[in-house]
Amino acid sequence: MAEVQKRSRWSRFLRKFRDILIAGLVVTVPIGLTIWIFAWLFTQIDQLLRPLVKLVFGREIVGVGFWCHCNCGSNSWAQLLPTT
Repeated sequence: MAEVQKRSRWSRFLRKFRDILIAGLVVTVPIGLTIWIFAWLFTQIDQLLRPLVKLVFGREIVGVGFWCHCNCGSNSWAQLLPTT
């Protein structure tokens, strides 16, 4: 009887641990994935607009390309480019 009770406690502990671990992963993985996607998107937009920022400000400023894209729209930069 005591051995069955010990096994029962152990199996309940393992089941509870597994449930908590799975619940933690269900919460943590989407948050981590979202952060990774936003960081990747930020980098891509910033690299895309980096030459324009360098042309306008005379030097590279990390993050300004992303800020200008979000606040000004990417088409408004065309007005700042010199026409040749």
